Amino acid sequence: MRTSGTISLLGVAIAIGDVLPILRKNPDLFGIYWICVLLLTVWVMLQGFGDYFSTRSYAKSALPRIRREQRELQQQLAEIKRRRSNGHRPSE
Repeated sequence: MRTSGTISLLGVAIAIGDVLPILRKNPDLFGIYWICVLLLTVWVMLQGFGDYFSTRSYAKSALPRIRREQRELQQQLAEIKRRRSNGHRPSE
């Protein structure tokens, strides 16, 4: 939610910055405004990097658990198939 709000604010700031007459009349204010917009852009990028590294860390910790569960399920499936065959060759 925070990132989407920041991106929305950034979009509005870019749109408004181009049409505000006060920015056209005052070069110092113009520069400060666009530096703030650029800092907001950098903040959005930092949030994106944070999300990326957080997701990567979670995936690395979850992957071994998921693989272990997959092996257990495959073993259970093999056991069920073995029981159903009753010594006969299973029909496919």
